[in-house]
Amino acid sequence: MIAEFGGDITTGPFGTLLKASEYTEDGVPLISAGEIRKGFISVKKHTPRVNVSVTSRMPQYVLREGDIVFGRKGAVDRSARVTGSQDGWFLGSDGIALRLPDVRCDSRFISFLLQDDVHAQWIVRHALGSTMLSLNQQIIRRIPLLLPPLSEQRKIAAVLSTWDRAMELTEKLIATKRKQKQALMQLLLTDKVSESEKVRFKSVCKVVEGQVDPKVKPYCDMIHIGPGNVAKATGELLGVRTAKEDRQTSGKYLFAENHVLYSKIRPHLAKVCYPRRAGICSADMYPVECDESRVLPGFLYYSMLSRHFTKYAVSVSARTGMPKINRNDLDAFWLTLPPLEKQVEACGVLDAASKGISLLRRRKASLSRQKRGLMQQLLTGKVRVNEMTIEAAEN
Repeated sequence: MIAEFGGDITTGPFGTLLKASEYTEDGVPLISAGEIRKGFISVKKHTPRVNVSVTSRMPQYVLREGDIVFGRKGAVDRSARVTGSQDGWFLGSDGIALRLPDVRCDSRFISFLLQDDVHAQWIVRHALGSTMLSLNQQIIRRIPLLLPPLSEQRKIAAVLSTWDRAMELTEKLIATKRKQKQALMQLLLTDKVSESEKVRFKSVCKVVEGQVDPKVKPYCDMIHIGPGNVAKATGELLGVRTAKEDRQTSGKYLFAENHVLYSKIRPHLAKVCYPRRAGICSADMYPVECDESRVLPGFLYYSMLSRHFTKYAVSVSARTGMPKINRNDLDAFWLTLPPLEKQVEACGVLDAASKGISLLRRRKASLSRQKRGLMQQLLTGKVRVNEMTIEAAEN
């Protein structure tokens, strides 16, 4: 158990010690439950920061490389190791930091151990509360950990870290490819393209009307797409199944293989897709049919995925309580349309960029599966690590 290893456990400062008025735009990130993911720390634009006046006043909450942080509330099964680049960041009120002695524990190994299903499920079972789970220092001290010798811990951590580095590199490549795609969209979808014309959405597109019953054939056997099946800002489809498999019962819209689907709720998420096959979609989505003598479905898809369209959709949705773009506002949008042959060229370039991103995402998913399999083998002692294993992993 962790209680046997020594070390320190620290709960982040409460509001009486650190007030929101002390947050700054510069300084180091404040790490709370929202920043702690499964195995890594994710800092966002809205993550609060604190400056040196706070860190020098409360040095006991300054995180150091090798610390393991937990979310105190919510997704309590998540934990992450503080890396070298994160040394000096600050523990938030919804975080708990564990600092173990180097002489008995390799912090990388402990971090991997806490990520496996057995330990994550133990934490969930022993967390407090029913509606909102919570952790405290006593629960963390009781987490059962069986540790091999320190030399073996380091070898296992070295192998698994190789997969982490490969996934991190792949994620950076994905981010780069996405930026490149956005730049291409800015270049190919705006009025910078010669011979382009501006037209109202309603003059070349229409939202398909009329609902069907997803409980009867042939609709129950068709794919069903709702907002939750569309990745934000990328157009990627996630976990699509038939209406029967999704147990859909309420009315749905029928769409054809040449229709573009757009989620009308929470437009800031930019959920638009071009399935290229027939199916039915949620009533929270607009199935859009194009006048293909004026605009290609693929070109419309990329136009609706653009930041320009998203900015417009967000601006008109702000007038309602639930962010939503209505049909009149959608019809009023000005589309920039180059000649059809240039639309074909633009779609070809952007399709190739999208394919490259999809290949990288599949590569990352494959690496993640490989890592999970390795964790199962190495952390349970079914496979022992030797120098050849480490060499093979690094190559």
